[in-house]
Amino acid sequence: MRIEEIEVFWLRLELPDAVADAMTDLTHWDVIATRVTTDDGIIGWGYNCTLAEGSAALKILIEVDLAPKLLGKDPLQVNHLWRTVYLERHFTGITGIAVQGVAAPEIALWDIIAKAAGKPLWAILGGHGVTRVPVYSTDGGWLGFSEAELVANARTVKAAGFRGFKMKVGKPEIAEDCQRLAAVRDAVGPDYPVMIDANGRWDLAEARRAVRRFADYRPYWLEEPLHPFDVPAHAALARETEIPILAGETLYDKRMFRDFMAAGALGIAQPDVLKLGGITCWMEVAELARSFGLPVVPAGFNLMQIDVHLMAVTRHGLMIEYIPWLAPIFERPVVIDRGHAVVPQEPGIGTDIRADAIERYGMA
Repeated sequence: MRIEEIEVFWLRLELPDAVADAMTDLTHWDVIATRVTTDDGIIGWGYNCTLAEGSAALKILIEVDLAPKLLGKDPLQVNHLWRTVYLERHFTGITGIAVQGVAAPEIALWDIIAKAAGKPLWAILGGHGVTRVPVYSTDGGWLGFSEAELVANARTVKAAGFRGFKMKVGKPEIAEDCQRLAAVRDAVGPDYPVMIDANGRWDLAEARRAVRRFADYRPYWLEEPLHPFDVPAHAALARETEIPILAGETLYDKRMFRDFMAAGALGIAQPDVLKLGGITCWMEVAELARSFGLPVVPAGFNLMQIDVHLMAVTRHGLMIEYIPWLAPIFERPVVIDRGHAVVPQEPGIGTDIRADAIERYGMA
């Protein structure tokens, strides 16, 4: 089997007005989808996402730089191909678009491998028949919601059976974050998991003040409190609070995770399959976390479609993140049932993009 053609599609979806976090007001979500066709007719789909910035550069990187290196190659040799193209990215950078560009075609190759074997990806990766994985919801926890809306959303999420509710923090005053967190805690009760996410908003002094104030409300975890590359600050904060620190969605290399883990800077590892350049490296980071005795929560940047497979093979995984924005573009979007994602049984990953979605959301 050989790679015969690689096509790249740029899609843009408009987001609700309330979608905001401590660092960004999100207006659109972009998908850079890659379709890889083999000479025996098997087609694999992969994709990456952006916040509507850098999308054109990502599309050009795949089309002009990466695709020619993959044409004519055997897609079953995905690990070898990944190492080759990943190492070459050192000339254009080892973070950001330079690494993310590798993810879309790499995921498409795994999709081909699974389809060729007639199995879902989780089975190819060594899964053992897990049929459902727990899900927590972020969709109602954005910073743009009023306190009343936030509370109503938290109640709805709990009633629907989701395994937790994540809310954004990082208002100009910590007192307002505390007021919103207290209201949510009162609404869902003392034992329901409430996660908080600062999106790298604070410096260490601010984070120290925040965790002291938040502790009374028993957050299930505190996500990205500090600059994403600052290992010593995360380690210092982790030593001073019992709230588990979850981070990693902005790390681009397994060695970066190794440094965080060795420093005791993480309570929960959060690898992102898109930021790490694909499934190959994600699995390596998950295994690294297991060796450090750390649970894993996949970063939700791919919006569930790939994470449901990864969680089905990660026994030390906790849950995946529910954000449903991409459901309209997939032929087989993830199915949610009473707070759990149903693990797909069809061959492949389920990353096939609908033809009408390319027409509806496609950019030039």
